[in-house]
Amino acid sequence: MLTPLRARIAFRYTPDTGSLDSKSAAAEKDVPLAMNLVLSTIVQILIYLVRTYTFVLLASAILRLVRADETSPIVKWIHLLADPPARALTRRFPKLVLRSGHQLVDLGPIILLVGLGCLVIILENVLRSLA
Repeated sequence: MLTPLRARIAFRYTPDTGSLDSKSAAAEKDVPLAMNLVLSTIVQILIYLVRTYTFVLLASAILRLVRADETSPIVKWIHLLADPPARALTRRFPKLVLRSGHQLVDLGPIILLVGLGCLVIILENVLRSLA
């Protein structure tokens, strides 16, 4: 599948004139198409990464809710990935911690989930505009 794309955007550069060869005028029109393809691929990868991180953040919240064994390597790995951004939000905005009786409820992960959801929506709109 790479061969047809490569054939479409392959144009000759003439070093003496510093311009495109006259035979490559049709290929010059395909350059924006190739750039859209590259940009849409990058945006799709970003969407998948954000969605994957969202699942990691949800898994961390569920593991904390059921009080999973903290010595398990998988639980350590999930908390290692999910905790730093949530802690940074809590440090930056200390009022995100609610007190309910003797319990503390940290709203940092919830705000992070909402922010990641908004980011996915924005990236999907960008992807649609590239198509």
